[in-house]
Amino acid sequence: MATINFGTASSAVVKVDNSTDESKVYDISASVNIASGSVSAYNNASVTLDGVQKANFSQYGTNNLNVNYMCEASERAAVQEAIEAFIAAVDEKVASATISITVE
Repeated sequence: MATINFGTASSAVVKVDNSTDESKVYDISASVNIASGSVSAYNNASVTLDGVQKANFSQYGTNNLNVNYMCEASERAAVQEAIEAFIAAVDEKVASATISITVE
């Protein structure tokens, strides 16, 4: 007997990565908080190259990006550029996507 009804989800935490981006240099993954059709936060985000961690980052809102670099100073600009491109791509995808959650 079904006694529970699930309504529409108003927020979710989704694991996201750039594994399908054939032009990527760095592997980037994050737990992304989505609320009301937009990204509200990036958590536990990691940037690696050939299995070596180059940075981790988090972002809350649009103006609070925290990056911890684990690479040479000469590589930081490229890592930063990859992070910003990843965030822009995820934000764009979330804004144009319909996200559904299945409960079994």
